[in-house]
Amino acid sequence: RIPQGMDPGLPGELLSGYTQGTEFSIKHNESLRTITVGEANGECVVSGADAVVLEITEQGVSITGTDPAATMRGFITMLERIEYDRASDSFRIPCGHIEEKPHMAFRSVHLCLFPETPLRFVKKCIRACGIAKYSHIVLEFWGMLKLDCKAELAWPFAHTKEEIRPLIEEARALGMELIPM
Repeated sequence: RIPQGMDPGLPGELLSGYTQGTEFSIKHNESLRTITVGEANGECVVSGADAVVLEITEQGVSITGTDPAATMRGFITMLERIEYDRASDSFRIPCGHIEEKPHMAFRSVHLCLFPETPLRFVKKCIRACGIAKYSHIVLEFWGMLKLDCKAELAWPFAHTKEEIRPLIEEARALGMELIPM
C-alpha cells in the first residue's frame, strides 16, 4: 500500500524489476507518508528532516518518511535489501529496523540534454539518480527545449514541454526536485 498522492506505476515497476518481473497488487492507504507491504504495523515514529524508518518483520514492511521524498528513499532502501532464496525460489527481505537520514540535504547531479541525447537515456539517468537517492537534478537543455517566450533560443528539432513533462514527473515520483538551467 502506498500514500494517497503517489502514482502506483513507478513503485510497481521498480518492485517488479527487483523481483524478476513478479507482479504486485499496489493499493493506496490512508497515510500521506507511509508505504506498507503485507500485514505491517502502519506508521513508524520518524524524527528529523529527510528521515525515514523501515520496520521489517515476518508479517510485513512499514516505511515511514518525514515527507513523500523521504518515504520514496525508504522504498528504495527496501528494494536494495530484497534477496533471492534459490532453495525456495522466492524473494525475501531480512527482518530488522532501519533508520536513515542523509548526511547532506542537497545531493545533486547535473544532466545535459544535447541534440544527440535521446530522452530514453535521460529517463534512465533520472532513474539511476533516484536509486542513488539524489535530492536534486540540474537539467540543462542546451537549446533542446522549445520555449514559449523565445523560440529562437531552441533548435528547430527541440523537445516540447509535453515531451519533457514525463521526465519531470519521473524525477518527482522518485523524490527529487528538478532545477532547470
